[in-house]
Amino acid sequence: MKETRKLKSSKGRYTGLVHVHSRYSHDGKLSTEELKRMAVADGHSFILISDHCEDLDLRRCGELIGECEKQSDAGFVMVAGIEFHNQGIAVFGLERAAPGQEDPTRALEESLTGRTFNVLVHPRGRKSEIVDAMMRRMHAVEIWNVKADGGRFPSARRIRLWRGWREKYGLKAIFGTDFHGMKERTGVHVEVELDVLSREGLMEALRAGEYRMYNREKEWDPENMSPKEMWAVKGYGLFRGVAIGAYRRAKVLMPAGLRRRGKKMVDGEGP
Repeated sequence: MKETRKLKSSKGRYTGLVHVHSRYSHDGKLSTEELKRMAVADGHSFILISDHCEDLDLRRCGELIGECEKQSDAGFVMVAGIEFHNQGIAVFGLERAAPGQEDPTRALEESLTGRTFNVLVHPRGRKSEIVDAMMRRMHAVEIWNVKADGGRFPSARRIRLWRGWREKYGLKAIFGTDFHGMKERTGVHVEVELDVLSREGLMEALRAGEYRMYNREKEWDPENMSPKEMWAVKGYGLFRGVAIGAYRRAKVLMPAGLRRRGKKMVDGEGP
């Protein structure tokens, strides 16, 4: 991990959040306007939305695209996307509505274009419906899903999966928040360098893998992780698995304050 003093966007350097759900997802808590306000308050300049396909019929998908365009301006870019949970794929950069609710298979095929940024999200390593031809249309693998993995370290298991797919398909790694509400507000973010902030420039940089990944002010380079960093990742994953199991068994007996503190700890927010 490399220390850096950069967090907020400055000229040529723009930070943002990947894999964010709005109220167009049944479990999303914030509107696109509220998401933009939160992101700007945290110093970010872009958000990649990934609302659930089962919640997006043609009308709602079209509305989401329009909302993202409405929230975008010279200083901020909001990109519409759709998540196909069963396939574990998020397609960012929708330019036209897709029938996600009515026909997910058709929607996935219609969504994938040469201008989208396609990510394998929260990969689990189980047998998947993703065929070889589809894998070759992906750009990146989400090795850190904050909602699932907590807020301190990426997932050792997802890193292992990504390394196998990197060798076969040339996929990059990326950090995702899987943000649904303020409980997943995080320091995990992505940074790109652009001459001028624009949707086209942002998408081009992401597809080319020209981005850096941070947790707050610490840069992570999964291509060059040291043995010490990998031990920390594996150790945290083991600890978190044990802690979550213990918390789930004991939480019904805990007072409310201790229960909240325990939840923060297993989510990587506490000491």
